[in-house]
Amino acid sequence: MWLPTGWDPEIHCPRGVDKTIDTVFIGTATPRKKLFLDAIEPRIFGNGWAKGIPAIYLDDYCKMLSAAKISINIHRDEIGVNRRLFESIGCTFTLTDNVPGVEEVLGKDLARQVAFDTPEQGRTMVMHYLSHQAEREKLWQAERLAIMPYTYDEAVKKVLSYA
Repeated sequence: MWLPTGWDPEIHCPRGVDKTIDTVFIGTATPRKKLFLDAIEPRIFGNGWAKGIPAIYLDDYCKMLSAAKISINIHRDEIGVNRRLFESIGCTFTLTDNVPGVEEVLGKDLARQVAFDTPEQGRTMVMHYLSHQAEREKLWQAERLAIMPYTYDEAVKKVLSYA
């Protein structure tokens, strides 16, 4: 049984704040993330970045994601999807690096539209979607539908069905 990490729709949801940030990344610094983010240039929050860049958690995390037109998700490595993919999509439109599992979670067609393989491709996608709000909103609704089977409640049901 493959069970990716999940999310809580009551917590990871739009917070009704204005979209005052073009792009945001929230997470711990790693060399792989830095490579991608140097090209994409989002506003960054998290541990291990330059001095003065704060980490944010809980409600502040969801508010910051909600304030972004685009959230960027970069995985620590290329092993599989992280929890942040689900949490981020719950709050706002999300672009992600393409790692194993992204296509399985989002579906092939949607993954092709929101997942990138290189830092340059990520930057190009950000620039495109920043200037195409209606397309961004339509894709975000598709992302939210795609992650519905991965809520914590659904994960527990799946685990218990094997008991």
